[in-house]
Amino acid sequence: MKHPSVLFETLSAAIKTGSLSECETLLKEFATFPPAFQNKILFEISLAHDDAAFGILAFLAASGDLTGKTKKRVLDFVLDKAHAISRFIDIYLDFSDMDGLKKAVPLMAGMLLTETDPARLGGMIRSIGKTGDPSCIDVIADFIFYDHDDLKKEAIQALGAIGTPNALAKLKKAAMTNKRDRFLTETLERLEKEALTGEMADIKAAEQRACRKDTYESLEDDSDLAQLLMMLKAPSLTDQNLAIELLVEMGPKVLPAVAGSMDPSRSRSIINTLMILSRLKKSDAVQAILTIIQLKHPDPHVRVAGYEAILRSGTEMAGLHLMAGLEDPSRPVRIAAAKALNGAASDIVIEGLKGKIETCGKKSARDLISEAIVDGFSDTLFMRLIDSDAFAFTASNYLQSAPEPIRKHFTDLLRLKGRRALARSIEYHSEKPVDAHRLTVFIIDASPVMGQIYARYLTGHHISPFLFSGAEEALNALLSARPDLIAMDPFCSGMDGVAFAGEIRKRFSPEELPLLLFDYGEPDVFSKNASPGEPPHSMGRYVKKPMTEKAFAALVSAENFSHALKLVQSPFLENRCLGFSRVLADPLMLQEEEMRKLLLAGDLTVVLPLLKKVSPNRQSTLLSQMREQLLQKMDDPGVRLALFLSLDPHELKAFFPMMRYIHDPHELVRMAAVAVVAANPSEAELMEIRNIMESASPEKKDLVAAIIEGRAMTLFDALLSSDAFTQLSSDYLSFIASDSVRKEWTGFLSKTGRKVLARSILSNAQTKDALQGKKVFVVDESMMVRRYMERKLHEMNLNPQGFSSYEQALKALSSSKPALLLCGLLVAGASCFPFIDQVRTVYGRETTPVMLVSTGIDPGAALFRDPSKKGDVEGVFRLPAPDPLFRNKIQTLLSQK
Repeated sequence: MKHPSVLFETLSAAIKTGSLSECETLLKEFATFPPAFQNKILFEISLAHDDAAFGILAFLAASGDLTGKTKKRVLDFVLDKAHAISRFIDIYLDFSDMDGLKKAVPLMAGMLLTETDPARLGGMIRSIGKTGDPSCIDVIADFIFYDHDDLKKEAIQALGAIGTPNALAKLKKAAMTNKRDRFLTETLERLEKEALTGEMADIKAAEQRACRKDTYESLEDDSDLAQLLMMLKAPSLTDQNLAIELLVEMGPKVLPAVAGSMDPSRSRSIINTLMILSRLKKSDAVQAILTIIQLKHPDPHVRVAGYEAILRSGTEMAGLHLMAGLEDPSRPVRIAAAKALNGAASDIVIEGLKGKIETCGKKSARDLISEAIVDGFSDTLFMRLIDSDAFAFTASNYLQSAPEPIRKHFTDLLRLKGRRALARSIEYHSEKPVDAHRLTVFIIDASPVMGQIYARYLTGHHISPFLFSGAEEALNALLSARPDLIAMDPFCSGMDGVAFAGEIRKRFSPEELPLLLFDYGEPDVFSKNASPGEPPHSMGRYVKKPMTEKAFAALVSAENFSHALKLVQSPFLENRCLGFSRVLADPLMLQEEEMRKLLLAGDLTVVLPLLKKVSPNRQSTLLSQMREQLLQKMDDPGVRLALFLSLDPHELKAFFPMMRYIHDPHELVRMAAVAVVAANPSEAELMEIRNIMESASPEKKDLVAAIIEGRAMTLFDALLSSDAFTQLSSDYLSFIASDSVRKEWTGFLSKTGRKVLARSILSNAQTKDALQGKKVFVVDESMMVRRYMERKLHEMNLNPQGFSSYEQALKALSSSKPALLLCGLLVAGASCFPFIDQVRTVYGRETTPVMLVSTGIDPGAALFRDPSKKGDVEGVFRLPAPDPLFRNKIQTLLSQK
């Protein structure tokens, strides 16, 4: 055999060109290929033209040397294709065994209603007859009246093969309306004779059934149950969910049939069975669930589902049977067991747990049990065990390092139950939460256990999860808040994952709102449920369980990052800000090569904050590699300002001639450059600035203003030895600076022993009247930008208020209405656009204009992805800007109110 890579390339080319003979030659040894390679080839076939795919699959299905598993893999793939292209059912029916035919019954039942090819219709009717499935009796009976002799005969034979009373009734009805059909009458006579022969056996079986309660046979319509059991095994998750709901509606009498139809080799089949059993609310169901739990299935998600089924069933017993789950090697199983045990913990169970905890070593079962109880929010167990010193010690230690939401839940519970001292001790020794922008993830899972486990996974990795039990609930939440990513179990009741994906794709692209659907090792649901012609990846990404905490957090992080990098290339500023906000919330994924691309080709308005998140070593490496390109970009004053506000002062001074920029023609750039120099001024830099002060240069006044307004206290303190600087700074503070700036600097002078100079400045000062002008809110992360804009607004006799976060501004907006709001694009790593949406829910467009403020390159005119929001902001004002332009813009906005 050729090398796999060579073979695949050759085969791929043959498939694309539709060369069937070449494909057959290359695939003669298909049965010997590894399963992964077989799957890779089948996927390549799925991309081929229908004619080519049909010929290749027919060849593979007919290969006599295929093993059972390999043939099943091929035929399952053929059945998948038949869901979209009906003629593929021909291959499936020709080569499938009885189990395969039964699997295809739901599909064939639907195709009988839409197919027009007589040969294909006949094959499907004949195949359903072989299975004896009663779910298709009605649709098959219609063909007795079809104007096609062969199809009439196939339908009559199929109903005869099914042979249930309902099938015979359909034949009798047809015979009454078509007495001349000899084939029909002869078939009916034969079946009635066979039925008479078996009558005595049926009477005896009926007597036996009458003695049994809640059995499959006691149902009035056995065909309905049979069809639902078939749906429960269907490849479509929509069919499975519907079958679960309808079986639960039938009540406890379905229990034996459901349990008997479970396929123990398939995790999904066991979990569906547990779901139904737990909702039947019957003691027999609890016993069946416990039997499944005691099997200790190797799939941890099956074990989780078992404990969750006990929890859902509402039983207050069986606690002793659940204790072993607290020491399961899988953390999710331990948590699920703790939640189930929380409602079934008798006194005996509690004592048993105390004894187990108190006699265990520190790093063994005691830790596993305590952590499971805490992570499972098992309040009853927690409070009943807290009197045990061993449990209290272990649980307290764990809570001290647990995520803040979990710690707060239990400290609040302890206070409520009168254990205030223990609550205070836990809080005192705990890590303090860090306020920062985090990724937000919607987790949708009908399983409260699994939803809580995944939420716990993400919380431990500084991601904010929000739990929803169903898709409809999450859709309603999307109306008011958009997460960074959605993770969903596609097997939710009501609206399943595929339907939910379709709904959110009507509103958001995959880049704007990534979607993860995770489940067990089943086929990709999207390949079966995506709309015709729509690529599966356009809906979301399907991920197979199980996942560890580290793997799940890494998956969310990687999925967010890959979509965020695509989003930053959007023509809409809203999407670019959203993309960078997501990258800022999870900077660990950012690689140097990606950072360089973003810095050199992206929007520096929002890219540069990324550099604040990287380590000094990485920042130094990046700047040294990009120095020349960045120097060229620094011809733009907006880029200069963005760089000076964003990068580490030490790194800036190492790679760029900062002393050149303290003379920048733009005031705000001068202030930023001076702040960089002042961070750690060298003796040479101080000497150069002193020389400027002693010279006749007209620029020295601008430099003094930049030092004072930029609060460059290190430079100010060092330059007071220069008489020229002292005089210039005193004059500026006395006659030009605002009252607040003057007060700040005279306070500094007094604290550093220059009280005489401070009194002199105050005595010469020209105090201005208290501001009574219109209120203007300034929201920006950069203190330098806020100070600059506040001073300019003061000079216009306006009343500015600065905020360093959107949360602070929203709190102020709830009680105060500004005449104008100036807003930075990214503040504390968060995008301004959700903030604008919240502002508009409080104040209309006409009453409170909003102007976005940008530093860096021009962000462009395309702001909102939704054109209807165009009037929500007045545009983007780019800093730095000349004073006249700034004043005119502000006055224009205020006059438009």
